[in-house]
Amino acid sequence: MNITSILLGLAAILDIVVGILVYFKNRFRMANIYFMIFCLNLALWCISVILIIYSKTVKAADLNIRIAFLIGAFLPPNFYAFQKSLGGFNPSLSRREKNEIRCLYLIALIFSFMIFSKKFLKEVILIKLGEEPFHSLPEAKYGFLFILYVIYCLLIMSYGLIQLRKKKDKSPGIFRTEIQYVFLGILLGTIIVTFTNLLAPYIWKTTLLSQFAPFSSTVMIFIIGYAIARYKIMSFSAVIERTKFYFILSSLLSFIYFICWLSFLSAFRFIFPDAQIISMVIAGFIAILLFVPLASYLEEKIVGLKEEELREMEEKVFYALSGISSFNELNEKLSSLIQKFFGVKNVKVFIKDENYFYNIMDKNEIIHFTNPVVQTLKRKGDILWRDELERRQTYPLEMQLLKEIRRYNLYFMAPIFFKNELVAIWGCGEKYMKEPYYAKEIDLVASISRYLASALENLELYNNLSKTKIFQETLLENLADGIIGLNEEGEIVIFNREAERLVGLSKKDVIGRKWNILPYPFNNCLEKIQKEKVFYPVDPVKYQKNGNEIFLRIRGSSFLRDEEIKGYLLIFSDITHIKQLEEEVRRAEKLASIGVMAAGIAHEIKNPLVSIKTFAQLLPEKFMDKDFRDSFTSVAIREIDRINNLIEQLLTFARRRPTNFQKVNLIDVLKSTLLIFLPQIENKKIDVEEDYSSPSISIKADPEKLKQAFLNILINSKEAIEKEGKIVISVREEEDKVKMWIKDNGKGMKKEIINKIFDPFFTTKPKGTGLGLSIVAGIINDHKGRISVESEENKGTTVYIELPKGE
Repeated sequence: MNITSILLGLAAILDIVVGILVYFKNRFRMANIYFMIFCLNLALWCISVILIIYSKTVKAADLNIRIAFLIGAFLPPNFYAFQKSLGGFNPSLSRREKNEIRCLYLIALIFSFMIFSKKFLKEVILIKLGEEPFHSLPEAKYGFLFILYVIYCLLIMSYGLIQLRKKKDKSPGIFRTEIQYVFLGILLGTIIVTFTNLLAPYIWKTTLLSQFAPFSSTVMIFIIGYAIARYKIMSFSAVIERTKFYFILSSLLSFIYFICWLSFLSAFRFIFPDAQIISMVIAGFIAILLFVPLASYLEEKIVGLKEEELREMEEKVFYALSGISSFNELNEKLSSLIQKFFGVKNVKVFIKDENYFYNIMDKNEIIHFTNPVVQTLKRKGDILWRDELERRQTYPLEMQLLKEIRRYNLYFMAPIFFKNELVAIWGCGEKYMKEPYYAKEIDLVASISRYLASALENLELYNNLSKTKIFQETLLENLADGIIGLNEEGEIVIFNREAERLVGLSKKDVIGRKWNILPYPFNNCLEKIQKEKVFYPVDPVKYQKNGNEIFLRIRGSSFLRDEEIKGYLLIFSDITHIKQLEEEVRRAEKLASIGVMAAGIAHEIKNPLVSIKTFAQLLPEKFMDKDFRDSFTSVAIREIDRINNLIEQLLTFARRRPTNFQKVNLIDVLKSTLLIFLPQIENKKIDVEEDYSSPSISIKADPEKLKQAFLNILINSKEAIEKEGKIVISVREEEDKVKMWIKDNGKGMKKEIINKIFDPFFTTKPKGTGLGLSIVAGIINDHKGRISVESEENKGTTVYIELPKGE
């Protein structure tokens, strides 16, 4: 079997396969359809040449040659129709262009008849090339009609190429590059066919080269098929550069090999019998050694310039976006770099808002979340390219996307994701040179998208920090508390307005200076913080300012990071007014408590007086009865002692004096409080349960003030129980403290009320003063204890008290 025929058969198969594949890549595009027709025409041409090769007789050869030229006659009009479909998705043809195509097909049809004339093909001679069967080729002699055929083919192909050249300058983006590839493929194929099929019979006086003409189809279909089927094409200039690189590299290596071979052959031919082989091996070894450095050098000089520019551009964008502080700055820097490098008309960045993305530079230009562009970018996470959509336009969604991208006057729209969320969209307009974005540039766009994501993240952090800083500065300056902050070196870095007022120093005089310039007690407190890391004194600190005594509540701590101290903070409040109010409230509450106690004591006094009165009324009648007199004396003395004891308690409780700490039995204090409280609940169905871990629990406290606190809590529990209920008093002793809680099953409180119950003057009672629990909290604090409340509506309230035992 003839090797040429096998290769022609493979070429025919490739023509058919590539044509069908390109067609199904986008069967809605006319360029794909015309390309498939062109490929089928080329495949038939290859098959016709195979028939010529296998012609056994002159008559068969004559017929097959005419058939081959008949098939070839339709290649020019098919190419012309194909090139008219380029330059867009489906460019509309004018009436004139349609008539041109019809006219060319008519001319091809006329030549189809002329081909069978003797004036086209004069004679066919079979030239035997060997002894094997079918190993002969026909030699043809053509007439003057063949010259017309050649002129027809050259004119149409040349005219088509000229039309392509003009169309390239007018076509935008990817269609421009597509035409460049088609132009290259057709030009190479036309040159091969012209020399082998059309000019060889006149220049070299032989038609044997015609059998190689169909191989040009393989070159054409692969170049053109790549351009049409691929949505992203390599830059045509990059292809030329790469071709030039390989041509120069192979030429230089061949030249080096040849020079080395000649040199070593001249040197070794008188020394070694196999000098030629040795010279070839050494020359080949040298060529191999020089291949990598030579290839690297040429690639850098020929191909690497553009890639180096891309790398530099990527670095510029990275550094430019690293230090931005506003959206306007981001857009300005990005636009400046991109417009200069890509040569584009505009750059747009759309930032996500509540319901849409808005253009940084024109907030009236928005992209709604429902826009198909946004939905597609979210779903696919890939860049939308206008040229890809223009070449596809297969489905309604692609047409909508293309319409949207055109509406925003952009060439591509790229997503910017942060934490898997679409936070921004950016894109560029068309290049001034109307070139598409090539592979390396596409990679750069993807890299810029990643840099923009980082830049937007940093910008968000910067804005949040700026807002936080402004908020903190405003907050610090307007706080009712004084704030002094030190850095790790002990220098004052924070000194707010209230600190200026309380300390008596100006902010400008202390910022940046050491803490020890501050007066007492601030310097003393800061010294303690630096030694102990925390400073939370229970008692207020007295401070003399301008001859007046001021009470300060001071607390402070150190800041740690990775177990290293980074600074210190001192917070202090002027509570002089609060202390004055507390004293007034204590006096008022004392009077109120005395009133409550008086009511209870009056009730208690009434009972013994009734007993004494009854005995006194019976005394005249039973005076002579010794047993009666003894009973009367016993009852009267006991009841008088009881009255006296109650009066003594009232006088002791009412006596105004400072806190007097002493060793007391907490259980006795509670029981004496209940002695006052229980008469108040006689007419209510309220049970009081006592649960003590020990009958005697010793603590250091002021018993009268604790009675006042416990009584206020019990009265609140009583008032919270509407009809009937229970109050439980529990006490547990621990190593260095005592825990107790008073629990009722009354109506309870809402959560928002619990946070306010210890505030002075806060009350939920129509006639309450709001001072009771505030006084309670003050008394517990005076004892360096803690008090807290838990409550739930319609279930009850529990008051927790923790008191230190003291020494």
